[in-house]
Amino acid sequence: MMNKRLDQLRRVWATDQKLRRTGLPSGRYLRWFYRYRLASRFPKVFSTRRVAVQLSDREAQRRASALIRINGGGGDLTVFTGLIGDREYWDAKLFPIKRLLDLGSNIGLAALWFSLFSPDMELACVEADPRNLSLLTENLSRNNLRARIFPCAVGAVDGEAELGINEHMAVSSLISTGLHGHTKSVRVNVRTIESLLDELGWESVDVVKMDIEGAELDIFRSCAPWIERVERFVLEIHPNTSAEEIEALVRPFGRVVRRIGFGVEPTFIIEKATN
Repeated sequence: MMNKRLDQLRRVWATDQKLRRTGLPSGRYLRWFYRYRLASRFPKVFSTRRVAVQLSDREAQRRASALIRINGGGGDLTVFTGLIGDREYWDAKLFPIKRLLDLGSNIGLAALWFSLFSPDMELACVEADPRNLSLLTENLSRNNLRARIFPCAVGAVDGEAELGINEHMAVSSLISTGLHGHTKSVRVNVRTIESLLDELGWESVDVVKMDIEGAELDIFRSCAPWIERVERFVLEIHPNTSAEEIEALVRPFGRVVRRIGFGVEPTFIIEKATN
């Protein structure tokens, strides 16, 4: 037990130091991490708490401010660490962005990070977990970032489905990937990418960002009606599929899959093949 706790402390400290190199004061992440651990175990003693963070990037000229929760299974901390510490969505070919469709927006951290490079982009955010919607709206508003917010999941067909949830508010999903045990579910609306683009009035979109916890395979199995409207995708690929399986589905449309993120969660770009 002691060895496990020491190993955890080493991992947390390593993350703390990685984030320190991005401007976060030394020890800040360490305190946040153990605060959320205490809040999860003793919720009556350590109440729900939000803290402000600064999103910045060495390639960008701007900063953004966001609120994250020091509870919720640590989901906001995980997302923040991936964006800022691992730069999991960085690739020069993505920018500048005129239109971004953010699938799996959570509390808006990824949308804010993209706005550091393209502050004038048109933005639409899709988030299924109702527990995230108020903070998503607040984070966008505090940065004067206008967006159309769709409170729904994204899937292969329009309709309704059960969204699996647990205390970790960043891993809710329609599909079980084996990574996260969902203890409850909520009924949510489901929209296709085609119907979202049609409602937005977007004939085309520069970037579709996808963090949809395993539903990506179903999306690309049914992408024929709309994939030509998308210039690039940037996405996480979860353990229920693979980059090779996704590439086999998009190759008939002249697309290839390229890995860009080498942090805890692998990220990829899907783009048009070049001769």
